[in-house]
Amino acid sequence: MTRHEQTERGRIDLTRIRRFFEAIRLTSPIVDDILPRVERVPGNEHAEEEPLKTAASAAYGKACGIVSKVGLEIRHRALKYTVTNVPGRGAGLKIDVEFALAAPLDGPDAPLEWEGRSYIGCDAEASEQVLWDCARRSWLCDKLMLPTEADAYPPEHVRRQPPPRIQR
Repeated sequence: MTRHEQTERGRIDLTRIRRFFEAIRLTSPIVDDILPRVERVPGNEHAEEEPLKTAASAAYGKACGIVSKVGLEIRHRALKYTVTNVPGRGAGLKIDVEFALAAPLDGPDAPLEWEGRSYIGCDAEASEQVLWDCARRSWLCDKLMLPTEADAYPPEHVRRQPPPRIQR
């Protein structure tokens, strides 16, 4: 096997960790921008949801640009769709997928840190594309420790409290 073949088949790019921490550093201003919006919501039951969703979506767009800028790519595998019953909402669609960040020299067989994500949608959210986008967005925001609108609206069974400040 030639050196070129090794790179293509399974070489590990040792710069992945450095690139990841650079992405974290570069997303710090995004956190500083969106966190105050997220923290305001729990204290104000009448806060409008759309500006928060718009801000979170813009933060995700910037994060994707930063990930690309530092030379990382988001890979996915094991995409699976299942029709499921959601209590109180009826039939829904569930997506199961795994994501990982890869660097340029990571071949298709390189050992990556795969993380699973499931996302369920009903009604307008039950399209494959919407679920795929939500799962990808949710995973990347978690990976880069970016707050989203979900931090402002925790599930009802969770005691309401402001999201924790992210230490960087």
